[in-house]
Amino acid sequence: MSKEVIVFTSPTCGPCKQLKPALEAQAASRGFPLRIVEASFETQEEFITAGVRVVPTVVVLADGKEAGRFTGARTPAQLEEQLVNWGL
Repeated sequence: MSKEVIVFTSPTCGPCKQLKPALEAQAASRGFPLRIVEASFETQEEFITAGVRVVPTVVVLADGKEAGRFTGARTPAQLEEQLVNWGL
């Protein structure tokens, strides 16, 4: 089963600025693919299609289908716990 993590963010969002580097570090150490989608006119359709209304929103896909999601800030420990729960 292939898994991918997508984080929907905004360049002006404080919690996003904290969560992105934490996710990047986890992706590097755990070896899962991470895609960062910044809010912009060009990514508007992707936000709508994914049902994202709040940033940050983190979505995990398993074989292309949504397997989990959370919104809002997380401490590094909470983030790690969520990733473990997702099997990453």
